[in-house]
Formats: sequence, C-alpha cells, structure tokens
Amino acid sequence: MKLTRLFISAGYLTFAVLLTLLAAVFCLTSCGSKKSGADLTTPEKTMEAAMSALKEMDLKTFNECTDNYVETYTNWLGIPVEREYKVFNELLQPGIRKGKRFKVNKELAEKIVENLSWEIIEVEEEEKSAEITLSVTNKNLTEAEGNYAVQLLEDMIESDGSGIGELLGNFWDLARLDMSGLISAIEATDEMCTSKVKVQLSKEDNGNWIVELNNDFVNAFMGDTDSEFYSEDIERRIESLEDEYEDKAEKWAEEIENKVEKWFQ
Repeated sequence: MKLTRLFISAGYLTFAVLLTLLAAVFCLTSCGSKKSGADLTTPEKTMEAAMSALKEMDLKTFNECTDNYVETYTNWLGIPVEREYKVFNELLQPGIRKGKRFKVNKELAEKIVENLSWEIIEVEEEEKSAEITLSVTNKNLTEAEGNYAVQLLEDMIESDGSGIGELLGNFWDLARLDMSGLISAIEATDEMCTSKVKVQLSKEDNGNWIVELNNDFVNAFMGDTDSEFYSEDIERRIESLEDEYEDKAEKWAEEIENKVEKWFQ
C-alpha cells in the first residue's frame, strides 16, 4: 500500500510540499515578468492577494506575493536552464513547452485548489515582520489518494487473471500522463479538511510585504497531502480489498499450477 501511495504521489505532486497537494508552471511567470499590480502594502492585503492568486492559479502574482522563487541555474553561456521554486516547480521552468506534461500538471494543480477557501483570523505586525494566523480549508487530498488506491485494487480484483496486468496498466496510464482516474478521485472526494496555520511575512525595502511559504502553510493549501494515514473507513476498505485480492491471487495460482501439471502428464 505504501508503494502504491508513493507511486501515486510521485505522479501528481512533484510540484507540492511534498506536494505537494497536487506540483503543481508558466514560463511567462518568471522573475523578470511584469508586475501584476497586486496590493502588497500591508500584511493582510498581501496574504489576500497571495491566496486569491493561488485559488486562480495566477502564478505570476503568487510568486510576486511570496518567497516561492529560490534560485535560477544557467548554462555556460549564462542562459537560464532551470529555476527552483518551493511549490509548482514543474509549471515554472524557463522555456517550457505547453505540451501534454504541462497541461496535465496544470489541470491537476487547478483541481487541487478548486475548492480552496481561507480566513484571516489574526494579524500581528511589527516594523519589518508580521505573523498571520490563517484558517485554510480545502478538499482532503489524502482521502482522494486513498479513494484512488481503492479503485486500483478494485480494478485488480475485477480483472481476469492475477490482476497484476490491470495494476501495471493503471501505472502505465500514470506514466503516460493519463491522470483521469486520479482527477476523478479528487472530484469524487467530499471530505474537507481545515487547518489553522501561522504564516510569517517580511517587509522589503520598497515597503511591500512578502509571504513566507513554510511547510505547514503549503500542506494546508495542498489539502493535507503530508498526512501518512488514510481515514479509518478507507483503511478498512483497503484491508478488505487486500484480503479479497489475496484470495483471488491464490485461486489464480492454483489454476496455473493445475494447468502446468496437466501439460506434463
């Protein structure tokens, strides 16, 4: 089960905390792009601008409001070949072609933040720093992972033979960037999770405030993707399906053994 979760996570949350929730963009949102015009003159306005940009997947504005950008790596000619970001790294590389991989990562990122909401509870401001207590609500992406794992097991049980071929087929779909099953699992997940987090902000020399992306904050807006456990209902369902699959695998093995014995009679 852990290997299943690891594979799923690697397929869609390379841009998250992990992400992590979900990747995860635009080459046009690099550090040299035009300013968005977001109001960053107070900690509260900056936080609202950052969260609104996140909800809309406006990464240019999100990067302007936060310390998401880390570093640019260049080749020997001084041409940028890679940029490092704390989140949505896959979607923010220089010269990225908006092909299938980009579209899939973008679709997943949009799905992850689709139900995002927030509330600023408290603002503590000093001259050059501030702390905002923020309540963040989103779909529980760990539950979506669990539902997807359940679907993989059900497909194995319902398929012919050992079911391994069906599992490998699903993994191959992920490798080919077919995330329809995972996206469907996210859409079908009703459970929401709310986290109260403390977010630090710093004031720049130009008077603008910048949101600092800490792990708790990122995990909150990515739908608790850092959780190591599914809900009790999903755990029970997975355990039941694992037992069911073991029975299926044993019967399949017995059938193969009987066929082999007939061949040598």
